[in-house]
Amino acid sequence: DITGDIDTVNLEDVDTVGSYSVTYNVSDSSSNAADEVTRTVNVVDTTLPEIAVLGDDPVTVEAGDAYDDNGATASDNVDGNISEIIVTASNVDADTPGSYSVTYNVTDSSNNDAVEATRTVNVVDSTARVIVVPDDITVLAASLDGSEVNFVVDATDFVGVVSFVCSTESGDLFAIGDTVVTCDASDAATNASQATFTVTVELMSVGVEIQSGKLNLGKNGVLPVVIPGSSDVDVTRTDVSSLELNGAGAAHDGHIDDVDGDGIDDLMVHFPVPELAIAPPPADGDVVTLTLTGELNDGAPFEGADDVMVKVQKNNANADSNKKGGKGK
Repeated sequence: DITGDIDTVNLEDVDTVGSYSVTYNVSDSSSNAADEVTRTVNVVDTTLPEIAVLGDDPVTVEAGDAYDDNGATASDNVDGNISEIIVTASNVDADTPGSYSVTYNVTDSSNNDAVEATRTVNVVDSTARVIVVPDDITVLAASLDGSEVNFVVDATDFVGVVSFVCSTESGDLFAIGDTVVTCDASDAATNASQATFTVTVELMSVGVEIQSGKLNLGKNGVLPVVIPGSSDVDVTRTDVSSLELNGAGAAHDGHIDDVDGDGIDDLMVHFPVPELAIAPPPADGDVVTLTLTGELNDGAPFEGADDVMVKVQKNNANADSNKKGGKGK
């Protein structure tokens, strides 16, 4: 046996994947060289790369917003950081609520596939519905029951509106006065919204002129009242039978005449003074407001008012008559 150093060549580089050879040689004391012996050394890479998801996981996205994936990083014991990361699957539909996944994979230079990494993307709908209602509406009453009022309301949602209802619908009959219309909407994610507006139905207003300078209570007379005509009020359309002045009906069919001399017809009507309902009873010299109500021939109601001073008629007691006594005899 020969002891001592054995010459070697092509020592292996264990940090680099590849096939290497180690050659052994020896000579005896007579300088006889042995036949060389060679060993093959294969340096291999069987370690899988590792993937790390960047950013939040899971991530939440509002429906309708754009989804911007943050990607992932990968490292390998031989290749170091690997930039060529492949998204092998992504079914994210940012327009539709639901749970989705994004899958990442990478392969190193030795064809080792990493264990897939997955990010969960939750698309949610948390946005309230948008309800569009009109500004407050004011209309004239078409009858004493009120007026039918039409309006446009709408509810929009990126995902879709499931329920939309208003407390009073367009085209319904609205009573005289103020009506608050409340509209409610909800979507499949139970997001609810509410909006309101007010519909006001008013009586048409007409001018009223009490022609007498005072109201003589206690007499059986009539009180003359004029409804002035104008470009907005055609008194010939008045249903005189519907007229009431503080509860008293018209004493006659009325007279059409240009009372104020403005070239437009006016309507004069007389009302029985004893039938006027005035409460509490006024005192002499009080000023009271008398209200006239009525309808046009088409049923549209109207009202107007004017002030008048009250003259209360006094009931004087009859004076005792003087009686002459007879002469005695």
